[in-house]
Amino acid sequence: MIFYGKGIATPQVGGVVVANTVDKRFNYQVREPFSASFSCERENANAACLPIMPMQLRFNAPITRKLAQAITLKSSAGTVKPSIDEGDGDSVVQNIQFKPPFTEDTDYRIELPSGFADTAGRTLRNAESFPLKTRTAGAPPLAKFAASSFGVIERFAEPGSDKTPTPALLPVTLRNVEQALPLKALTERRPVGQISDMSLTQDADIISWYLRVQRANSTDRETRERPLLGSNVPMRKLELPAPPASEAGKDTTKGRPFEVVGIPLAPGFHVVELASQKLGAALLDEKLGKSRTMYVRTSALVTNLGVHFKLGRENSLAWVTTLDKAKPVAGAQVRVSDCRGKQVATGVTDAQGVAQLSGIAPQAPACNGTKGAEESSNAYFISARHTGADGVADMAFTWSDWQKGIEPWRFNLPQSMQDEPNESLHTILDRSLFRAGETVGMKHLIRQLTGKGFAVPNASQAPTELIITHVGSGTVFKQPLTWRSSKSGGLSSESRFTIPPAAKLGLYQVSLASPRNTSEGGAIETVQFRRGRIPLARAGGQYHAR
Repeated sequence: MIFYGKGIATPQVGGVVVANTVDKRFNYQVREPFSASFSCERENANAACLPIMPMQLRFNAPITRKLAQAITLKSSAGTVKPSIDEGDGDSVVQNIQFKPPFTEDTDYRIELPSGFADTAGRTLRNAESFPLKTRTAGAPPLAKFAASSFGVIERFAEPGSDKTPTPALLPVTLRNVEQALPLKALTERRPVGQISDMSLTQDADIISWYLRVQRANSTDRETRERPLLGSNVPMRKLELPAPPASEAGKDTTKGRPFEVVGIPLAPGFHVVELASQKLGAALLDEKLGKSRTMYVRTSALVTNLGVHFKLGRENSLAWVTTLDKAKPVAGAQVRVSDCRGKQVATGVTDAQGVAQLSGIAPQAPACNGTKGAEESSNAYFISARHTGADGVADMAFTWSDWQKGIEPWRFNLPQSMQDEPNESLHTILDRSLFRAGETVGMKHLIRQLTGKGFAVPNASQAPTELIITHVGSGTVFKQPLTWRSSKSGGLSSESRFTIPPAAKLGLYQVSLASPRNTSEGGAIETVQFRRGRIPLARAGGQYHAR
């Protein structure tokens, strides 16, 4: 702050002295000295940089792009150039990044070019820190399922023969973890293989566990330090393949190298959970103790069935096909449940693999933490079960809100989530161009769209008001509507509107409004007409408008 006190005067110029009569204060901010800061991802505050994450250098003032491109990251393995956002050659930057991967357990140094300064010509305050030395750690432990919370595994995706079919494999990516990982699996039925299981034959149990895994992997990070599968689920060791011969005799204290391992699973729904103390030591809080364990889980459906569901206002249908040959499955038992597991409808697929379903409300009931389903859901659960020619009892399911990428609006298809049938409104005009003072005759029709075609609604459900709006000025004219039934069973209304002499030229919109559609954004437009000048032919071939 600069203080300009009372009484301070200018030097005498031409016999005149100008003195300050009040105290004045002027605030200003001094710019910090030019400096650079380095950052990288680490397992903890005392660890070296992760070799799989980028390293960043930030400046508190801009530098030229040309100068930033001259910064290098060097090691015994070579030199890494910085990654800078696209832009003009004369543009300025304040952040640069060195992209991974980097060599594990290696010393690195960041070197700046000579004459390094910001755009104002200021040199670094912490220039003595450069070349800046840093170091990478070993790659951190990793145990990651291909699908975080849920995935579908095709039964016949792996090559094999009819006599020795290859079991379905759940892929899990591992790095620097134990040779033998504790593994628990909760499955829909007792498998033939080695995985211990607890029987899950009811849709309600599958729904509950599916939602429980979703919540554990998305909202509650504390579940990483607690097992999701309790002590009542037997555990077995996942024995990893032996290291390749080229790695025999090497130091194995740091764990196994990066690899993808397949866990064999039988047909059905599974919840699989791995436990690793090496993951816990690297990623969990030290306050949890030296023997802290981290848990990684997922759910998977092993099947050769594909279930497709169409939810309608009056009826619904399920279509069941095979995954390997995309052929319809006849005789499949289809069951529709709400998110609490309560049965809503059942059916059996016909020769085309289609099961017609009825009695399903278009709006699924919402569930909040019921029957162990900690995560909210408001969709239907549709399951299909079928025993194929190979004698294997297969099962698959879908949710009614699984429509990403196939939403009706993507294909310009109309849709409605209301319980009542959609209404179709239409207005018929004797012509579409009028002059001031002329009368517009209109006839309005209303029908309901049902599964059997058009239907006539009750007159009490019809619009009650006619609204005519001038496009541009927004001038509005309103009239009440009276509906009458015709001898043929239809429902119609007639209106007459005389265009005022002072009515503006241009386009007019005709809309019908009722208490039912007012809450949905106002009236429904049915037709348009124009108030204009009609050209008339005169003698001599000249045209005039009136």
